[in-house]
Amino acid sequence: MLPGVAFHHAGLLPVLKQFVEEQFTANRLRVVFATDTLALGVNMPARTVVIGGAVEVRWRAAADADAQRVEADGGAGRAAQHGRARSNVVVLYSPLVSARRAADLATAELLPLESAFAPGYNALVNLWQPDIGDQLMVDMTAKSLKRFQRDEELGQAAQERFGAQQRLAQLRAQLEADDTRGVQRRIEQMERRIEFLDAEVEKAEYRARRGARRFVRRLEEVLSRFGYVINDRVTRRGKWLERIFSTNALTLAEMLNRRLLDDLSPEEVAEVVSWFAFDRDPQEAPLLRLPPPVLRARREIFELHDAVLRAEAQAGVAQSEFLPERFYGVALRWAQGATLAEAAALMGLDEGDVVSGLQKTIDLLGQLRDATAYAAPRATPLTAKLRTAERLLRHGVIETAYQMVVAVVEEEASPES
Repeated sequence: MLPGVAFHHAGLLPVLKQFVEEQFTANRLRVVFATDTLALGVNMPARTVVIGGAVEVRWRAAADADAQRVEADGGAGRAAQHGRARSNVVVLYSPLVSARRAADLATAELLPLESAFAPGYNALVNLWQPDIGDQLMVDMTAKSLKRFQRDEELGQAAQERFGAQQRLAQLRAQLEADDTRGVQRRIEQMERRIEFLDAEVEKAEYRARRGARRFVRRLEEVLSRFGYVINDRVTRRGKWLERIFSTNALTLAEMLNRRLLDDLSPEEVAEVVSWFAFDRDPQEAPLLRLPPPVLRARREIFELHDAVLRAEAQAGVAQSEFLPERFYGVALRWAQGATLAEAAALMGLDEGDVVSGLQKTIDLLGQLRDATAYAAPRATPLTAKLRTAERLLRHGVIETAYQMVVAVVEEEASPES
């Protein structure tokens, strides 16, 4: 590597990413070749940002234009920060993109932030109250920012009411300086307008609540098919869901309920849980034969997950995500003592992607361990097995990356910071 030149991307090992970021912040690097992962950082201004092939690669259709707009804003955002008098953003020429399109990309309005609020089975069972049932879940969903953003009538009525209230305040201030019949008449008109808009907002809120009620009922319909809700009441099985925060929480809870991990070793348990932590499906399956107990568990878990997806499709909700069918073996090899390079080569992954996936696996193992201890207070062999699986994954660079995260969290939580 040339002095003062570095690279940065999501697949890089966390310790190397941190090193590059520290050197960048300390102004010890002249050039950094990076994806938008570096653009998402803070306190790292650059004198010049060059946007290379991203424009011609991403600008294929209108659907891609929004994604490219966000990417360009993030990359360009590294420049002109912290009072820098002048910075530059350069978009390289491409015969596939005209100068007008490049200019449109640079001058387009920023995309509005959209709420990522996604209530699911875990929220439902945690908010359930014996005396009022799903009332809190309905209220939270109906009053969420996401519901407000997606309900055009509610958003428009609320914005109009806000504008009218501001105008009314201005008229009242004007009345103090100019007490005339004309101003009083406009105040009366504005007050009637606000009363009308109040009614419109109330109607829109009622519709939003009705929509939230339908959504929650659909979640309950899915849960009822698996015995978590019976006669409008959450059963004891719901305890398994309270401690699992994954998108595929229902499948994971059922996996514990049906004791599909009981016959597996800790290494094999880590392997099974990793299927829920990696979200990319490779083109080809690895040249690795899984042990027979894992193959049986894999068949049963995928059948279970298909049943969950079918139940959600029939109920009209989209909660769970598909599991990668050709991904397996990485966590098993790592738990058995393989090097990071060997584990990554198994699926052709970047080492940083392996570290990220294994960290997510460790987090999921902790959730399942907590769920098992909570739903079955007496110590069970599975609880100990899940703890051992965590320990088998937390070694080498994975443990180093984990300690880095812990150190950052502790630093941010310290009173001095």
